[in-house]
Amino acid sequence: MFTQNKIYLVEEINYFSIINFNNFIIASPPRHRFWNLVIDQLEKNFKNRWVFRCSYILFSAGPGILHQVYNRYIPKKDIYILPKEKFNPCDICGNCNLSNSYIVHYGHAAWTIGMESYYMYFYCKRKVIGVIICIIVCIIFLLIIIKCATL
Repeated sequence: MFTQNKIYLVEEINYFSIINFNNFIIASPPRHRFWNLVIDQLEKNFKNRWVFRCSYILFSAGPGILHQVYNRYIPKKDIYILPKEKFNPCDICGNCNLSNSYIVHYGHAAWTIGMESYYMYFYCKRKVIGVIICIIVCIIFLLIIIKCATL
């Protein structure tokens, strides 16, 4: 299955996500140039100010940094995406299709404590309430911006 000189990343199953990979399995030949680009991006991301803890983790040690570099990386032929059906059959809500999978990653993470855990709860269990809360937060945020702009 694995061939020489390729990077192997696992496709992400979360449809709402802007991140297309997971980082629980990665295969790579030694000293592949993709990793130099990951280190360069890591240095850039480290300088950012992150609002949420999960964003900081996703774009420093998590799949977010892989997604950033992959989108800029040429040639794509160096990277093989392992299919989510075989390697990542569960979404963030715990819904799994195990019929054709080799492994299961349930996505439990200690870093999803705080705001992220509320987001996951509303996304998975209470979508309508989550949407209403997001709308209210956006309206409050816009009102604050408008008020600050008038000062």
